[in-house]
Amino acid sequence: MAIALRRSTAKGVVRTKPAHRRRRHSILAEFLAALAAVVLIAAVGTAIFEDRLTKSALAAEASRLTQSRLDVVVAAYRAREVTLGETLRYLAELLNVSGTTEPNQRNNLERQLSLTENALDLDVLGVFDREGKLVAGNGTFLEGSAAVTSAAPGSTSSIVPASETTFMRVLATPIEGDSKVLLAGLELSDFTALQLRKTLGERGQVILLAGEKVVGSSIELGTDSLPGKDPETGELPTEPKVVRLGGDRMLLVYKSIGRRGDDLAAGAIGVAVPDPVSGLTERLNLVRSLSTAVLTVVALIMGWLLFWRLIRPLVGLSRTATRIAQGDLTATFVAPRDNEIGRLAGALQKMTGELQGQTRRLREASKRLLVAQQEERQRVARDLHDGMQQQLVVLAVKIKQLAASEQPPDPLTLEHLAAEAEEAAFALQDLGRGIFPTVLGDQGVAAALRTSASRLPMKVRLEVAPEMEEVRLSPEIEGSVYFVAMEAMANAQKHAPQSELFLGLRSGGGEVVLEVSDDGPGFDPAESRIGAGLQNMADRVNAVGGSAAIVGNRGSGVSILVRIPWESQGGRGSS
Repeated sequence: MAIALRRSTAKGVVRTKPAHRRRRHSILAEFLAALAAVVLIAAVGTAIFEDRLTKSALAAEASRLTQSRLDVVVAAYRAREVTLGETLRYLAELLNVSGTTEPNQRNNLERQLSLTENALDLDVLGVFDREGKLVAGNGTFLEGSAAVTSAAPGSTSSIVPASETTFMRVLATPIEGDSKVLLAGLELSDFTALQLRKTLGERGQVILLAGEKVVGSSIELGTDSLPGKDPETGELPTEPKVVRLGGDRMLLVYKSIGRRGDDLAAGAIGVAVPDPVSGLTERLNLVRSLSTAVLTVVALIMGWLLFWRLIRPLVGLSRTATRIAQGDLTATFVAPRDNEIGRLAGALQKMTGELQGQTRRLREASKRLLVAQQEERQRVARDLHDGMQQQLVVLAVKIKQLAASEQPPDPLTLEHLAAEAEEAAFALQDLGRGIFPTVLGDQGVAAALRTSASRLPMKVRLEVAPEMEEVRLSPEIEGSVYFVAMEAMANAQKHAPQSELFLGLRSGGGEVVLEVSDDGPGFDPAESRIGAGLQNMADRVNAVGGSAAIVGNRGSGVSILVRIPWESQGGRGSS
């Protein structure tokens, strides 16, 4: 687990959160943000799709209901027309029998027409001659008007102008051999529209048209133009159409009530009902906003719980990895389940085991190298003490004696002293070559191998690849290759002095490859204990990131193959 850091500031000490907790919070924030975005996108997409489907379905249903209500109003209009037609026919039969011209019959005729007019709530009920003059009944103001002259006898009513501003719905029946007309009329007005509106209940309005004018309406229109009229074609809607009436969005549709069913201008009834879609959007938006908010909160809570359930094992792995990165190789990766995280924990634990093994091997190799270096120093010190030091001490004593003598130095004695000094210099040079050959530092590993192989008292076959002749490697790699070759040649000279030694140096796959083999008696690595020489070779190679393979069989010699990553340092002919 990462340890909290302390940072001094002018105001005091600030504590920072552990690294793994900051990373966890960052991952959590990203996860919750992505989850919220997905929820919002899904909610918006669902809302748009649902809004279109709902509006489409509701508009279709509202159109059907509007058409149905129009049919109800028109049916009520037609029902009164049928009742009026039957009454007129009944009166016409009575008048045909009793007549209308006798004075004693006029009073009965007037009384009968008055009673019928009041019973049917008519505006006009009277007998007119063919010139349009009132014979009996109510309708003096219609004498000679188009309401009388243009009314055609029949069972279907006509809508005719009674004045410049008034239209009437009239029904005419011939009497007395077509010499007179019994005419019943009802003014088309706002009152008529209100009467028809009662069939719709509270949700709906009625508009009456005649002669391309609004002659009656149950709602204040506030305009002189025909509601719903198409400004381009001048046609009125025969299918429900969304219009604005009285400040509200409404569905409006017309149906003809004139003598010709397709002529709306001659006379028509319009029904307008509130558009259910108009207020639906606001209500749906409010409901969707609330549901989206609730859904987002629930999704975030569920997402947090799910995230914590998923991330908790990863948090444990992160803490263990942090401990290992800080040097605690005893930390163990543990996952509670056999899933991807469990397999990840197993892989990390395996890597930790390999890291522990590599660390242990590196420590052991470092100890062996330190021991070898110490032994090498002791050998050099011993060689200096037993050899060079003794020679130099003897030489110094002789020189002192010669200097203390009163006799002049004998030339032969001086010659002996010079020979001893030269011998000491050669011994010192040989000792230096044993520690680090000069040719290795000056000319490279290929030249150093060729020089050492020429001094070996056994048959050696040396093969150096052209690319390795003059290329220079890094000093540690050159030293490792050279001393591993020297160790291998020393082992071959010791254990197989009569064999032929092969020494090869080449490059391949970004590596320097050294091969040393002999055809001596060999050994079985599985049965034999690896000696200090072979172990030193392996340690040198591992120290520079390389690998060493030793292959041996009894009776077929030993082969050592060393591979070290290539690191060119330039020089003559370097690549």
